[in-house]
Amino acid sequence: HLVAYPPVSTATYAWDFRESLTDLSGIELNNTSLISGTGITFDGSTTYADVDPNTVQVGGSSTFAVELYFTPTIRTHDSHFLDFYNTDHRLRVMLTSDYNLNIYTHNTTMGDATNADVYTLTSGSQYHIVLVWTNSTTMDLYVNGSFESSHSLNIVKNTVTMSSQIIGANQNLATNYYAAATIYTLRFWNDPSSFDATDVAILYANRDSLTSTFSLITCPTTAITSHDSYTC
Repeated sequence: HLVAYPPVSTATYAWDFRESLTDLSGIELNNTSLISGTGITFDGSTTYADVDPNTVQVGGSSTFAVELYFTPTIRTHDSHFLDFYNTDHRLRVMLTSDYNLNIYTHNTTMGDATNADVYTLTSGSQYHIVLVWTNSTTMDLYVNGSFESSHSLNIVKNTVTMSSQIIGANQNLATNYYAAATIYTLRFWNDPSSFDATDVAILYANRDSLTSTFSLITCPTTAITSHDSYTC
C-alpha cells in the first residue's frame, strides 16, 4: 500500500484493488475466469469481493478521493458497486434502477446520513468516475476526466474500522443488490495533501494502468491493456 502515491498528491494511505488481490476474499476468487488482467467481472447474482477491514481502512479527516473505472449493466433493481459498512459509518456507491449513480455516506460524528444522485449512466458504457472530498462536507464529481458537479456529502473517517467492506454487492449480501459490472480500476486515497483537476487528468490518462506502471503525463502513447480506451 503506497503512501507516496501517483499521480501528484501525497496521501496518508492509498489502496489499488488490482494490485492488492491478497486483501480480497469472496465467491469470485474461487473462479479465476472472473478475474482478468483488466479487472474483475461481477455477474449480478453471486459474485462479490470482500475486502478485509482490518487490513484496508479508507476515508479521511478532511480530504479523501475514490477512483472507479467500470462498465455497469442497468438492472431492474438497485445495484451496489461498493458498500463499506459499520453501524455508525458507511460509504456506498450504488446504481439505481432508474440509471442514477448514487453516493451515500454515514458518519455519526457529523450528524445524519447524506446521499445524492450524482450522474445518469448508460448500461454497457465505460465510465471513469472520481469522487474527491475537498473538505469534510463537500464532494466533487469528475466523469471521464472532466469536472461534473459538487455535492454536499459528509466524508467518511478512516479512523473507524468497518464491520464489512463489500465490492459488487451490499453489506448484507442481499439477493436483489448484487451488481452486474466489470470493475477495471478501484483506488482510494486517504487525506491527500492535494487532489484537483490535474490529478484527475493523470488518472484518466492512466485508467487502464496498474499503479506501479503510472505515467505522470496526461497522455500515454501506449495502452497497457487489451481494452484500449485511451483518448488524448
